[in-house]
Amino acid sequence: MIYLLNLMDMPIHTPCSPARLRELETLCNPSVFRQKRGAEALLWYAFSNACPDQDFPFDYARTETGKPYFPQYPKFQFSLSHTHSHALCAAYDAVCGVDLEAVGRVSKAVIGRFFHPLERSFLAGCMPAQQMVAAAQIWCLREAYAKALGSGLPGLGSDFWVLPDGRSNVQRWRFRAYLPDPGLAAAVCVWDREPDIHVCHVRL
Repeated sequence: MIYLLNLMDMPIHTPCSPARLRELETLCNPSVFRQKRGAEALLWYAFSNACPDQDFPFDYARTETGKPYFPQYPKFQFSLSHTHSHALCAAYDAVCGVDLEAVGRVSKAVIGRFFHPLERSFLAGCMPAQQMVAAAQIWCLREAYAKALGSGLPGLGSDFWVLPDGRSNVQRWRFRAYLPDPGLAAAVCVWDREPDIHVCHVRL
């Protein structure tokens, strides 16, 4: 399940553990603080929906590569993302990654530096009006996979590629790109199963 929150609709006080709140309060940028606070609130919402009879654990552990998880709830796997205007949370019963980006923010320099030649070739074959959307989707797909692995983009290696229709050269990971709201691109990848990309628009 995918949960999307418009940060303009987020109340001032949202669920957050004291320890995590102290971490967020070290951020100097109020906008980034709000984005991360919104993502944390979405995580609480997603967990409450998936595990209504369980207490939210608030503080999560991290894998060796830095991916957050709840060790006491192995069937609740999650991933978070945010832009200046929205926060996104993916929650599945298998390892997953999600990413969100505003259409038009992926520059030619980023495409040239990070995209695989097959991805650049795909973009070259798109109509001009579709190139910005496709570029944002490919970027989100790459980021979603990096988050699922906990590796960051450098950990993907130079051979990895993925296209907006979900085709890629990795086995058992399933990819979906979608447009959750006007002007936004998003993508999710899930280990060994086709991801449900029904988007729940949340009001806290």
